[in-house]
Amino acid sequence: MSKYLITLTPIDKFFFGGETIFKVSSEKKPENMTAEDRELKKFDDTFGSYIVKSNFLPQQTSLLGMLRFLILSNNGDLFSNNRIKQGKHEEAANLIGERSFNLRNCYEIN
Repeated sequence: MSKYLITLTPIDKFFFGGETIFKVSSEKKPENMTAEDRELKKFDDTFGSYIVKSNFLPQQTSLLGMLRFLILSNNGDLFSNNRIKQGKHEEAANLIGERSFNLRNCYEIN
């Protein structure tokens, strides 16, 4: 399998999402919580879904998505205004693949 080095240079703010949201409270059971724990839990319930922390590095699927977008955006015959042109979906699929990343497709499973 080939290996490639991809170097990203931020030109603006960036966010490499993840499944983790910012939480400050512990996972204590309600009966074991102190007053401070309850305040932190209230904070999490109010703001937990709004305050997130970016992963330091992008996930493999993010990199592949960026590469697919770059390939398409450099092809004016297939792509304009951040969209695949009408009637050009099959050609675009031939260029970047029909499906998104799937780990099972990367390795031969016996």
